[in-house]
Amino acid sequence: MLLQSNMIKRLTASGGGDLEAKTGESLRVRRIECIPSTDDTYITISVDRVTVGYYRIKGKSGNHLSTLLTG
Repeated sequence: MLLQSNMIKRLTASGGGDLEAKTGESLRVRRIECIPSTDDTYITISVDRVTVGYYRIKGKSGNHLSTLLTG
């Protein structure tokens, strides 16, 4: 549960994940980064039952989302 500012939620499971605000609360998503596995091609971002984002994360034309690379 993220209740403080500048907190990070990391999803590593292949089944996806969720981030839910309680009644009367709201969440501000500032950035989404994705490092795809070999099986991933696209990521779908939904709010309630409405798709608000659909991004390519792997393929010949590259990744639409930024990836955090350190080295």
